[in-house]
Amino acid sequence: MSLIVKICGLKTPEALDAALESGADLVGFVFFPPSPRNRSPEAARTLGRRVRGRAGKVALTVDAD
Repeated sequence: MSLIVKICGLKTPEALDAALESGADLVGFVFFPPSPRNRSPEAARTLGRRVRGRAGKVALTVDAD
């Protein structure tokens, strides 16, 4: 069985880069306004462009429409 690593709640380019450089398989962005790790879709899109295929991207939502 192989291990898959997901690092979620990334808010800054530096945090995202650290996760990618550490070999994360998946990186996650939080879309839940009460969370201190919440990102707007626009901010997450900007961070997501930095991924450039180096990892999968995951969205965490709560009761999303």
